[in-house]
Amino acid sequence: TATTIRPSRRCAESLMTEDYRLEFAEDLVGVPDPFRRFWTPYRMAYISGENKPRGNRPEDGCPFCRAPQRSDEDALIVHRGEHCYVIMNLYPYGPGHMLVCPYRHVAGYVDATQDEVV
Repeated sequence: TATTIRPSRRCAESLMTEDYRLEFAEDLVGVPDPFRRFWTPYRMAYISGENKPRGNRPEDGCPFCRAPQRSDEDALIVHRGEHCYVIMNLYPYGPGHMLVCPYRHVAGYVDATQDEVV
């Protein structure tokens, strides 16, 4: 039996063999699957590197350090607090996906202060 894979049409030529049956992702929009996956083609821009920081420092283009310097409308900020702000995700996993971000650049949740996590 052939294995089913679901590549985009762009990479299909490199995957075509007699051992694989191709189903193109573009043809599956709105088709439920057993994993109940979201159809999020807009996330390819992020995966491909668009708007990603150049490094790990704030000055390397961290989008969460840049956002508070922009207008709420341009940055998709829905609330500004004393220690953190709430921003809509530019590449959401689902409707209403938002992020609560401290104004201070931190590498992870464990690096946040008590004021930033409350």
